[in-house]
Amino acid sequence: MSRGKSQGRSPARRKTRPAVTQPPAGAASSPGSSDPGLNAAFATRSRRLLNAAISIAVVWGAVLAGLLFTPKPITLNRVQIRQAEFVVTGTISDPQQGTVVVEKEWKHGEKREHMTIVNLNRTGGKRDSTYLIPLSKTSGKQFQVTPTPLPNQAPLIYPATPEAIALLEKLLK
Repeated sequence: MSRGKSQGRSPARRKTRPAVTQPPAGAASSPGSSDPGLNAAFATRSRRLLNAAISIAVVWGAVLAGLLFTPKPITLNRVQIRQAEFVVTGTISDPQQGTVVVEKEWKHGEKREHMTIVNLNRTGGKRDSTYLIPLSKTSGKQFQVTPTPLPNQAPLIYPATPEAIALLEKLLK
C-alpha cells in the first residue's frame, strides 16, 4: 500500500520555521537587536563613550578650578612708573585722609617719614597695608598718585610684594 491520495488522507504537512535573516557582516547592531552578543557590545561601547565624556568633564573642571586658585602675576604700569616724580614704599595709616608712613623712596632716595596724598582715597588702598605708590607733585607741596594714561581709571597703587619690588627695581634701572 502506498501512502498518498489513495487512502483519503491529506499529505502530512511539515512544520516550518520562519526564515531568520542575519544582518550583513560588519553591520552595526541596534539596542533592540535580539542577539545578546550584539547588545553587550553596544552597551560596552556606550559605557566607554560615557566614561570618556565624564573623564573629559572632570579634567576640564580641574583645569578651571586651578585657574581660579592660581595667583595672578603682579604687573606694574610702566608708563605710570616712568612718569612719576617719586615712587615710595609706604604703609597707609589713614586712607580717607591720605596719610602714608614712608619706608623708602625709590627714584631719588629722599628721606620722608610721612606724606599726605590727595587722591589716595580713590585707590582702594587698605589701612595698615604696604604699597608701592607712584607719586607726582601737585601745586605746592602736595602729592597725588600719578595718573595712568587710561581714561576714567582710578589711580593705581601696587601691593609691596617681593615680586612687585623686584619688578620695580628692574623698571628703574
